Amino acid sequence: MKNIIINLKVITPLFLHGADGRTPEIRPASIKGIIRYWWRAARSENDIDNLRKIESSIFGGAGEDYGRSPVTLRVSSNARPSYNHYFDDYRNPGLRYLFYSLFLGNNRACGYFDADTDFKLRLSTVDARSSDKLRQAASALWLAVYFGGFGMRSRRGAGNLSVYSIEDESKIIINDIDFIPKNINNATDLQDWLLRNYKSASSIISDCGGTMKYSNLHGARLIIIESAKSSWNECLNYIGKMYMDFRRYESKLSQRAPMGLPIKGVRIISRDSYNRSASRLFLKVLKINDLYFSYILSLKGEILPRNSKIEAKGKEFSIPDDSIIDRFIDSIPEKVEVKL
Repeated sequence: MKNIIINLKVITPLFLHGADGRTPEIRPASIKGIIRYWWRAARSENDIDNLRKIESSIFGGAGEDYGRSPVTLRVSSNARPSYNHYFDDYRNPGLRYLFYSLFLGNNRACGYFDADTDFKLRLSTVDARSSDKLRQAASALWLAVYFGGFGMRSRRGAGNLSVYSIEDESKIIINDIDFIPKNINNATDLQDWLLRNYKSASSIISDCGGTMKYSNLHGARLIIIESAKSSWNECLNYIGKMYMDFRRYESKLSQRAPMGLPIKGVRIISRDSYNRSASRLFLKVLKINDLYFSYILSLKGEILPRNSKIEAKGKEFSIPDDSIIDRFIDSIPEKVEVKL
């Protein structure tokens, strides 16, 4: 058996729950689903049938042609959930804006895993012929940790993690991707570290050159805020305030679909049964030593099928292009940027 053991630490509150949607639990199925998402994002495959075929050969799939995944994922944790929503503080309007749905209705009673909680993931395969598939799964996990997040509001800064140790005796991945951020003192150092490791992960997964059929990393924009902060709260409040002000004062309701749906007051008109579309904008926090860096990732891909329209304030509009996301990113001061 070949194993990769990765020890992770929570940076921002992790709202990951069990099958009932309320009990805090770090479930392998939930983690694996997120890893699959980032594998697809890195693959950037225009042939969706081929994408599903290769994905199922790595992670498993329904039907006679696929069956169980050759890569298993196990979670070990003694983490205790918290129920104190101390971050629901009117002095942090940007943070409250990003986390707003966590404070609605029954969500207030949901627990979470607080910052500095740690847990262990084990990726493994018993089949020596599946070493490449294990390598791809580990690469997708790196992307999930450093480009995405886990659980509720993960696109808006919740559920951010970092790796603090890794065991890879068979050298499946450790010589290709650096899982532990180090020698990073400023935003430019972080940009170089993220880009270098992204290129390695993308190469292992085999980037197919981009697609507009779903959200993907090929040609994505990565923006890092130059000024580091002293806490995750400060990071998310800073970036959340900019995001809140832009949506309120610099954009029309009919233009906001690329930032994610549903939106109050906007209805999707489509021949398909769409009523929502996940945002392609990820807001991130990463702790390195005693500093917290914030950054933004804007994926590529269509927000909704081309035959769709939206209705806002009683009027029909075509689905807007990505220019509103570009305008938001361009409005951010003191940043470094790279195109993936």
